Amino acid sequence: MVKNVVSYVPVTVPADANGKFRAAGLICLGTTGSDRTTTIEGCKTYGKVSVLHTQIPGTNVNYVSGMVGLMDGTDNYTNKLVITNCENHADVEVRHPRVEAVGGVFGQRFSKKYMYLTIDGCKNYGNISYSCATEGSRCAIGGLVGKVVETSAITDADGKYYVNITNCENGEKGVAPSVVSNGVLYCVGGVAGWINGVSMTGCKNYGAVSAADLVVSEDKTVSNV
Repeated sequence: MVKNVVSYVPVTVPADANGKFRAAGLICLGTTGSDRTTTIEGCKTYGKVSVLHTQIPGTNVNYVSGMVGLMDGTDNYTNKLVITNCENHADVEVRHPRVEAVGGVFGQRFSKKYMYLTIDGCKNYGNISYSCATEGSRCAIGGLVGKVVETSAITDADGKYYVNITNCENGEKGVAPSVVSNGVLYCVGGVAGWINGVSMTGCKNYGAVSAADLVVSEDKTVSNV
């Protein structure tokens, strides 16, 4: 368990970085391996996350978040990641042309069997910005969650969703963090960028969502939720 951790440390991927990367304000990789549960509770991040590297890698395997970057696992074991009552206050700035997912609290979950993800009672207060994209990019940008697309199985044998996002907020009354994309994107949203096969309830967005100067090679989605 990771509980009540507060981080003020900025995270930067410099312009001269080389190779594949993940960047997050608290934890890059949430869980992986065999039959385990990882709980992140009551944590806060304040240090800005900046990805200034602009060279195109061979594949789109880059995930960025103010708090937790990526959830991964295997198809043979049950893995659970629980993120509850956490807050991101850090701005997230991304300039890389092939980043796949950007979120204030959570970046991306791979679609694999037996992976449970719960994000409950979390808030984002940081501004999220993505620029310097190139045609062919499929980046999903959200105030809370970047990308969670479930293609292997939506519910388990008991009918429970593998992914549950509940009671989360991007900002609050009087505090409106922005989610901005300038360049090519796939989806941008106030709470989540791209979700599919997910249960989302009780979530709110108070922030401004905008997408300008787009060069779109596929259908795009811009949403306040």
